[in-house]
Amino acid sequence: MNIEHQAEPDKKEHEHTIVCNFVFGMLRSMTSLTLERIYSLLCVYAFHGQHERTLIDVRNILDAKVKSNQLLYTNELYTLPSNQGTTSTSPILTNENMLVD
Repeated sequence: MNIEHQAEPDKKEHEHTIVCNFVFGMLRSMTSLTLERIYSLLCVYAFHGQHERTLIDVRNILDAKVKSNQLLYTNELYTLPSNQGTTSTSPILTNENMLVD
C-alpha cells in the first residue's frame, strides 16, 4: 500500500472528527436542528462553501452518533442527550481544525 492510500483514511477520519465537533457545538448553542440545517451550516462555516461532504455523508455520520447514543434523533431533529449539553470537557472546534483545501 503506498503512502497516498494510507493518508486518505487519516484525512477522512480527521474530517469526520471536525464534522462531529462542529455539530456538537451547534447543538449546544441551538438545542436542536434538522439534518438540512446542520448541512447548510456545515457548508457555510466548516466547509467554507465547498461541498466536501454530501448530505448523505453527513446523515451517515450523524446516524452513527445516534447509534452510539452521542446524539438523539426525534421528530426529524437532532439534539444532544441531556448529559452532553453543558459539559465543559466536550471538544470545541477551533479555526485550525476547519476544513480547507
